[in-house]
Amino acid sequence: MTGLVQRQFAEPLSLDDIAAAGSVGRSRCCALFRRYVGRTPNEYLTDRRLEEAKRLLDGTNGSVAEIARTCGFSSSSYFIGVFRRRTGLTPKAYRTR
Repeated sequence: MTGLVQRQFAEPLSLDDIAAAGSVGRSRCCALFRRYVGRTPNEYLTDRRLEEAKRLLDGTNGSVAEIARTCGFSSSSYFIGVFRRRTGLTPKAYRTR
């Protein structure tokens, strides 16, 4: 299940998709993630997307909108909000730090 998230984080992934990768139901998927990863599947997916976004912010000149799209976020405004909540910085501020 974590492998699916690692490989396909940029795609729209639902809890059903992640659970199906492990041949388990939704609730079992959540329980397994909590037990072995320490986070929910959605938190794990968001963390993976943010990890890639940070890499792109550090290593490319792509716009925030392009990076948001590349990393699988539904919109740049959603990406900015999530990024700020998790890091305390906007993507632009992170890039120029």
